[in-house]
Amino acid sequence: KWALSLSYFLTALIWIYIPHTAPNLTLLYACRCAIGLTMAAPLAHPLLPDWVEKTSRGRGLALMGIGILFGNIYAVGVLFNFTKDMDFKNAFLIAGINIIILSVVFMMIIKDPDFKSLR
Repeated sequence: KWALSLSYFLTALIWIYIPHTAPNLTLLYACRCAIGLTMAAPLAHPLLPDWVEKTSRGRGLALMGIGILFGNIYAVGVLFNFTKDMDFKNAFLIAGINIIILSVVFMMIIKDPDFKSLR
């Protein structure tokens, strides 16, 4: 849970900073690369065997796919419509705050597995 929560929190901080990189394109590239690094843990399918029992790994992978779908629907359907009339910096701030909220929720609801029983 720490890896996921920290990944989302760091991503949120970088996301909030992105509009402040203009007009420096190199700094924007650095932020985008940093987001790729900070989101490596949540997007790592190799974590699936550590968190899901062997008998239900197919369902776990399906739930990850459904989560990606709902995340896209939320981002495009809700966040985009909510922030489309805002200025650039505030739109990124709202998205970043949403990511921070997710990191706190993950910290509260995710239970670390008993690694000994999964092996």
